[in-house]
Amino acid sequence: MSAVSSLACVALWAWAAAALQAFTIPVQDNDACCFAADLSGRGTADLCVIDGLLMRVHPGGGEAGAWSAAIEPGTAAVDIADLDGDGAPELVAVRGGDILGRPLEEGATGAWTVLFQADTRFSGGAPRPFPLVLAVPWGGRTVLALPTDDWLELRTPAGELVERFEIGAGAAHKVSLGEPFLAGAVYPPLVGPPGSLELRISRREAAVPDLPQELPAVALPAGAAPRQRRAALAAAAAGDAPVESWPWMPLRTGRDAGDDRVFYAYAPGGKRETLVALRRAAPATGGGTGAGMRLTPARRYPGILAEPEGEADFDGDGHTDLVLWNVRPPAPTVGAVGRALTGGEWPVRIALHTFDPASDKYGVKPWKAAEVPTGAQWLLEGARGPLRDLRALDFNGDHRTDLAFLCGEQSFCLWPSRGAGFSSAIETLPLPCPVADTVLTTDLDASGNALAVLRGDGALVIVSNR
Repeated sequence: MSAVSSLACVALWAWAAAALQAFTIPVQDNDACCFAADLSGRGTADLCVIDGLLMRVHPGGGEAGAWSAAIEPGTAAVDIADLDGDGAPELVAVRGGDILGRPLEEGATGAWTVLFQADTRFSGGAPRPFPLVLAVPWGGRTVLALPTDDWLELRTPAGELVERFEIGAGAAHKVSLGEPFLAGAVYPPLVGPPGSLELRISRREAAVPDLPQELPAVALPAGAAPRQRRAALAAAAAGDAPVESWPWMPLRTGRDAGDDRVFYAYAPGGKRETLVALRRAAPATGGGTGAGMRLTPARRYPGILAEPEGEADFDGDGHTDLVLWNVRPPAPTVGAVGRALTGGEWPVRIALHTFDPASDKYGVKPWKAAEVPTGAQWLLEGARGPLRDLRALDFNGDHRTDLAFLCGEQSFCLWPSRGAGFSSAIETLPLPCPVADTVLTTDLDASGNALAVLRGDGALVIVSNR
C-alpha cells in the first residue's frame, strides 16, 4: 500500500508544548514538494522532500540521519511502497513507458531498475516528478494502479495485469462536472481571413469514475486555503441569496456526521456580522417513515466567520464550533489612522461559539475569546482577512483540538487547548522568512504534535520538539 500521505511545499514547521528546535533545508526549486511516508516499516512517517531530481529523506522529520536519492530525468510520478512484502519499502517511479523500482534500504547508493514497461497517462513525461499514489492493496497483496486513457489497470510489480476498470468518457461514474457544449464568436478572427465569421466551440467534462470500494481514494488533497478563500468570497456575496445557496459546514463531526448543515453568509451592508442558519433532520410526521429537513431562521453573530480545515470541535461535544474574528477600527483621527497605516498593529479578536443542543442554536456569547496583534498591512491586504489558513488539529499532544493559523507575513499563531478549555492567550511564533500560505498540516508519529507546512521562498524550515 502506498506510503505517500500528503503533499506540501517549501516551509515546514512543527508546534509542540516542549522546547522548539529548528533547522533549515535550502531548496533549489521554490515548488519543491514534501510528503510523509513510512520508510522504515515502524509505523511512523518520515519527511521526504522532492527538490528537482533529488529526494531528501529526514527520518522522523528531524535533522539527524538525513540522506538523499537521485530521481531519473523524465520521471513524472513517484511513490513509496513495500512491493515484495519483505517489510522494507521501495521507491517506485514512472519514467515515460518504464515503471522503475529502487530499494530504499541501500540509501543514497541504491540503483534504479526497470520493473516492466507500460503505456500510461504518465508516458508523455513531466517537467518534474510529483508524489502520487501508485501502489494500492488488492487481493491481499500490493499492486500498482496505472491509469491509461480509458482504463485503470492493476498490475503486479512484475507487470502482470491483475484487473482493470473503465475510467474513460463512457465509464460509469459517481460525479460528473463540466460544460457539455460551449460556443462563442471570435473577433477579430484568429484563423480565418479578416471579416470572416469564426466560432470557438468546446466541450469540457470531468468525472469521478465508479470504482470498487476496495480501492482507496488516491486523489491528492488540494489544500484548505483555496477552499477557504472561495467560501469567504461566496459568503460575502450570499447575504441576499436563498439560505441553502450559502456556503456551509457540517454541523456534527465524526464519521456519522449525517447531513445536518451550518449555512453562513456575511451580513450585507458592510456590517461585521455573520448570518448563521441550521438545516437539521426533522422526525417524520403524519405516520411517515422517513425524516425531513428543517431549516432554522438565520441568526446574527458578531464578527466574520472563518472556516478552518479539520474538525473544529474545540469543546469536544461532537459539534462543529464557530470561529469568528473582529477588529476594532482606529480612532477616527488623522493621527490614529496614519499610525495604523504606517506599520502599526491592530488587535484582532477571535471568538469561539459552541453549539447548544438544548436550544438548537449556537450561543451568542463566546465560549472562549482572545486577541492577537497583526500588522495593518496584513490586515488590509486583499479579501483574505487577518486569520489565514486556519487549521483545527491537535498541535500540543493533549488529544484535544487546537487552532493554528497565519497571523502575519512572518507570524505563525497557535491557540492551544488547556485542560477542559483553552489557553487565555494566543501564542505567536516569529518566522525567519516571509510565507505565503499553509499547504499542509500532518502528524508524523500520531503523537498529536502536528506539523504545519508553510510556503516560503528558497528554503525549507523545520521547527519541532523532536
